[in-house]
Amino acid sequence: MSKFINIYYLESLLTESDIGIAISISNRQTLCWSLWMYLGDSSFIELYQTNKGINQTNFDIINGEPSKNDDHIIFIKELKRFNYLEYSKLNLNILKTNLSTLKDNLLVLDNIENGDIVEFDRHYYYHAGILIDTSRMIIAHRYGEVFFIDSYWDMFLSVIGIPITKTNIIEHNLFDICFNNKFYKQTDKYDNIYKPKPNDQILEDIKVKIGTQDKYSVVMNNCQHFVSECRNGHQYSPGIEIIHLSILITLIISILTYGLIISFNIFKYFDIIL
Repeated sequence: MSKFINIYYLESLLTESDIGIAISISNRQTLCWSLWMYLGDSSFIELYQTNKGINQTNFDIINGEPSKNDDHIIFIKELKRFNYLEYSKLNLNILKTNLSTLKDNLLVLDNIENGDIVEFDRHYYYHAGILIDTSRMIIAHRYGEVFFIDSYWDMFLSVIGIPITKTNIIEHNLFDICFNNKFYKQTDKYDNIYKPKPNDQILEDIKVKIGTQDKYSVVMNNCQHFVSECRNGHQYSPGIEIIHLSILITLIISILTYGLIISFNIFKYFDIIL
């Protein structure tokens, strides 16, 4: 998990093996957030800023071979002049990711605000978090989930609705947990079912939960239940509701099919008698 630190300490953390690593920079004066890439030799290049959007020129530069003499390159010695900047080294190597996916994710930020729900593509499921600080791109989410389920027995209990595995409610940088996958703003999916609480109350309720533990269940207390409770005041999981609906439809079809078979056999029996 990334932590916001002083630029002098960040410099000591970066090595040549970190070339391509993403750096989050937060401006405490303007409450502006930006994403940079480390180029080595104490130099960075900016890819996104909340009040300007994507820097397409710089995206084109990193697709080629950026020169340290390029006007778009910033050095740590220049950034040291700004003591109101906070930095964090993210769990994202831009050179090892799909740049089109990264750009899609950055475009999502143009229409996002505190209290919005974001879902992350995990290929076989979607993880959900809720944005609590756009000036630092911090989300709150239920952390652990399936990673902390140690046995098939625990998984079975979780699936049938018995919470057993402890998970933590924590903060993360948005790009620290996307794992090079796409994320989406999904606020409307929840607000269409339940009316959202006032934004101040949403953020206040989340602050109370951060740092606490609770028990996880796939069907009764998952990440979607957490964000919907924080934002809408009700535990709601769109993914689980789809499963419930599928089970209900399957059950109805099974009952109707079984009833038709019984009816057919009854009519066939009376035909034989007659």
